Amino acid sequence: MAQAILHDISARESLPPAFVPSSLSEIVVLSDFWSPLSEIQATLAGLSSTGAHGTLVQIVDPAEETFPYSGRVEFNEPEGAGAIIAGRAQNWKDDYTAKLAQHRDGIRAEVARRGWL
Repeated sequence: MAQAILHDISARESLPPAFVPSSLSEIVVLSDFWSPLSEIQATLAGLSSTGAHGTLVQIVDPAEETFPYSGRVEFNEPEGAGAIIAGRAQNWKDDYTAKLAQHRDGIRAEVARRGWL
């Protein structure tokens, strides 16, 4: 599976496509989970609607964790959503890490509510 993922150059959505799993399914979702929380909630609602269980695994770049930037930095969205220029990126770190924590807390709450990991 890892080799197939590694060599597949197809564009991928951040969340899996909608499908109805069997009630005995064990689902593993690998993603960066940077989608809006409402989209993540809707995806989990659909996947768990039959009683299926699952695990979410968030995979992120270390720079997305630590925000190691300073000075003037241009951030480009790889999926073509545009660019943002930070004049003093180091001044964004506290807000960024707070929003990151808030987003993850929302995901954790949704996952716990559904009995997933």
